[in-house]
Amino acid sequence: MNVLLRLWKMAAVGAAIVMLAGCWSATELKNRAFVSVMIVDLKNEEVELTLGIPLTNRLIPGQTGGTGGDGSQRPIAYVTRRGGTLEEALQKIQGDIPRRVAFGQTHSIIMGSRFAQKGVGPLLEFVSRNPFLKLNTNLFLVEGYAREKVAEMPATFERFFISVLNGYVRNHQILNTTVKDLMFSKANGGDGLIPILRFERKEPSLKADTSANVGTAGSAILREGKMVSPTLSPEETSSARAVIGQLKQYIYSVQSPTDGKEMGFYTTSLTTHIRPFKTREGLGIVIRSYSNAGVIASDSDIDLSKQANVERLEKEVKKFADSTMLSVISLTQGAGADVFNFGRYISVQYPKDWDKLKSDWRAYYKERLRIRVESVISLRRVGSSTDSFRSGFISREQSEGNNKGGNEAWNFNP
Repeated sequence: MNVLLRLWKMAAVGAAIVMLAGCWSATELKNRAFVSVMIVDLKNEEVELTLGIPLTNRLIPGQTGGTGGDGSQRPIAYVTRRGGTLEEALQKIQGDIPRRVAFGQTHSIIMGSRFAQKGVGPLLEFVSRNPFLKLNTNLFLVEGYAREKVAEMPATFERFFISVLNGYVRNHQILNTTVKDLMFSKANGGDGLIPILRFERKEPSLKADTSANVGTAGSAILREGKMVSPTLSPEETSSARAVIGQLKQYIYSVQSPTDGKEMGFYTTSLTTHIRPFKTREGLGIVIRSYSNAGVIASDSDIDLSKQANVERLEKEVKKFADSTMLSVISLTQGAGADVFNFGRYISVQYPKDWDKLKSDWRAYYKERLRIRVESVISLRRVGSSTDSFRSGFISREQSEGNNKGGNEAWNFNP
């Protein structure tokens, strides 16, 4: 028995050693071309696929993503081919490079607006059928021709351009839409939102640097998987993110209830609950949001040490939150696109009513669905000063102006 036990122990140790080798594939790393970003465009009525592939032979520690080994070459290559389908374009790309294309490191897919207007269905089909593309891959949209704008973009704050996009998503600074989100919305009608990237030329510097900067530019509305008008501005996109619970922090201005002057606020800890309701008039959606707010600037003379004034401010912030969310929902209703998937909540709560409405849901959403927003605001931080610093400085300047010439105590003659 002791000999048998020893043999079992030796077999277990041997199996563990084999597993530690880490060899899970017969393909060597040096024979793989790891795709960091996919760019999908529509040009001359053909699908244009571009793969961004880091070049390991140009990666030198300490250098930025805009230069390579000789100071001019970039450490990433963009390979582009066209075809009738994405599969055909991918096959052509595979024939152009000596390594096997690998999608294990692909975190972002960028679409041009022409492709999105025709429909994102082929892209969802391509990703869902490819076992190496992850369903949590982030989706972005660029107005116009995406390939040229992305290829010209240097990574100023990060080593690679893809790291900039990952940072936007990781720090919750942009609408987060993944392939999985659109596949889920397709099952519920095909409506959704996609964040838009903005590329702007920098002002010419002393070195005549006119490269582009990347930023956020709102979001695009998808109806039945196709991009439609209008596009949402960055402010409207922030309200849309608040509806779906993606807005972690937001800075805005509200007029003071005492004198109408501007006051700056920031909102944190925002949570949203969506619940359908039913009355004799029909179906509706109530959106309840809970958030904490703080004051970061004030031009008003309101006394924030009084609880009554704090409660008045909370009501003003509530009006602002309610109106902005209702406004962006109204825009989506005008487009006939249920981008927030309200239909899913109704189908769960009222399945019999949903069976009658689902064939004509967009028309019902556009014309009859009632929306109610109820924001609960808690003003937690009003700052260390209950009065405005600016009003104090203005009062002092006015006082000194009135006394000009009457008091020479500040004059100093060496």
